[in-house]
Amino acid sequence: MAASQEYMDKMQLRQNYRNLWHTDLMGTIQADTPYCCFAFFCGPCASYLLRKRALYNDMSRYVCCAGYMPCSGRCGESKCPEFCLATERLVLVLDQIIPSPELIN
Repeated sequence: MAASQEYMDKMQLRQNYRNLWHTDLMGTIQADTPYCCFAFFCGPCASYLLRKRALYNDMSRYVCCAGYMPCSGRCGESKCPEFCLATERLVLVLDQIIPSPELIN
């Protein structure tokens, strides 16, 4: 019962999100040039940081490949989630273009 109440509280908070962009797509380079350069030269590093941010910096929520692959949850990611996320970002390049489910919900 407590878990369902916690879930309902999270859903209530999400209804208050505005889903507005701070900057339009064409203005992103001007708005944050250093980060755009960082992402251009080190895409996996930027992807790692964005995925971690999508998890609200709570690595206990991390599941390998965002739960989409059969190996998800069986890779020992709960023991060292930072290492697993870094490996995922470096190895699974295609996964970088798939949005995190945390951002979709």
